Amino acid sequence: MNKHVGWWIGLMLVAVALPQSVAADKGGFDAARHKAVLAQRKLAEAERASADQKRTLLDEHMLMMQDAMTHMKGMQPGKEMSRDEHARWMAEHQALMDDLLTQMMADHKMMMGMNGCK
Repeated sequence: MNKHVGWWIGLMLVAVALPQSVAADKGGFDAARHKAVLAQRKLAEAERASADQKRTLLDEHMLMMQDAMTHMKGMQPGKEMSRDEHARWMAEHQALMDDLLTQMMADHKMMMGMNGCK
């Protein structure tokens, strides 16, 4: 099995299994957003790279994505949140997850192109 496929499966499982019960501070979103931005920069670097460098950069991107997803797994809304606070927390969490999943799809598309798939 392709090493990249294994990463994909692991990251998707983390995304699906996010628990939602303990409080998370605002710094959690700031750190997660920072990790997502750094990963996005690595992905952009891979897009511009030569074929020789692309695989290495995509591997680095996947490691960064794993770190970001692990961070996201530890973030959970507080039990004491009001409905509005909880809704805002979920919206921010979903926006970050959308960004990370979009990056994973772009990474996967590049890897498939490198392997001759369309």
